[in-house]
Amino acid sequence: MVSAISDAYVSFAIAKEIQNAVKQTYSKTYDATQVYEIRLRTMSTKQGTRIVTEYVNELKSLWQELDHYE
Repeated sequence: MVSAISDAYVSFAIAKEIQNAVKQTYSKTYDATQVYEIRLRTMSTKQGTRIVTEYVNELKSLWQELDHYE
């Protein structure tokens, strides 16, 4: 960890506290904003002129991304 970041975690007594704090600060999981944006993209996705396979693959990709953040 670079010193610019580590200085904020010097006061923690055990490594697990540091790990939890860093995860909470920098993790992208449980990001409500990302979940909302992915849900909007999923709802607005249309087949249009694409073949069904392309459309379904895009939806699957969005669902997988949503699963990651939820």
